[in-house]
Amino acid sequence: MSRTRNSMSAVLALLASLAGHALAQGESVPTNPAVQECAQAYEQSQEQRRAGELFSARLEFERCRKADCPEFIRRDCSRWSKELEAEQPTVVFSAQRGAHPLTDVRVSVGDRVLAEHMNAGAVELDPGEYDFRFETAEGESSALHAQIRAGDKDRLLQMEFAPLARAYAEPKPATGGTKPRRALPARQTTASAPDPGALPWVLLAVGVASLGTGAGLSVWGHNGELQLRDSCSPHCTDAELEPVRTKYLLSDVSFGVGLVSLPLAAYLLLRHPDSEHRAEGAMPVTVVASPSSVQASYGARF
Repeated sequence: MSRTRNSMSAVLALLASLAGHALAQGESVPTNPAVQECAQAYEQSQEQRRAGELFSARLEFERCRKADCPEFIRRDCSRWSKELEAEQPTVVFSAQRGAHPLTDVRVSVGDRVLAEHMNAGAVELDPGEYDFRFETAEGESSALHAQIRAGDKDRLLQMEFAPLARAYAEPKPATGGTKPRRALPARQTTASAPDPGALPWVLLAVGVASLGTGAGLSVWGHNGELQLRDSCSPHCTDAELEPVRTKYLLSDVSFGVGLVSLPLAAYLLLRHPDSEHRAEGAMPVTVVASPSSVQASYGARF
């Protein structure tokens, strides 16, 4: 601070000396525009530097380093310009979406556009806090707050955009001789039926047992009927006929349960996704029941 005041005093003393020499010679006070511009730039550069306006201060230093400025002003401005160049912060912008870098992104602060694309190089800024706005070519924008300090050089300010919500994007027209990527086909999934568990096998066992029981009751009832024909027919009483009727009735019920259980078991087994594999390796069984007998057969392909 004291050095700045001393330098300003020297400038004022120089201007006063030139004015006194002109008055002693009977001439008018010189009003050299170059000297006045040097003194003004010399003063403003220091004020801007103290305010943190380094970029503007460097421009003023360039003005007071001109050849038509006094020698001591040019010496001070040259030295301060080098110091300010070391303090001048620079930033580099970058943007990406996931692992893919983006280049067609504009960066701005308020109404000031800092970069039109991501490979614009380093940008000089004054120290301070900024809200940088990154905007893609599609209109997507996001803000990044950062504090820039004096002496920061090529500080990387990177914006990461969220991945697109679309699973498969439509291919864009080819530009610059590049071929558009083909969209991947969507996978087709088929819902599989739930595992029926042990129910089909229980129904299969019940069906086979019911058919066997029905056949046995039918044979038993038929034997009783033959005995009545030899003993009391055609004058048998209801008490003598009732056991035979009961055996035939139970036989019909058993056959009914078997004829319902077996188709239901087959349906549950065949509707499962693995039924085709099981059907290829299984031996087809055929059951034929009648009131007098039960026949079962199986076959296999070799």
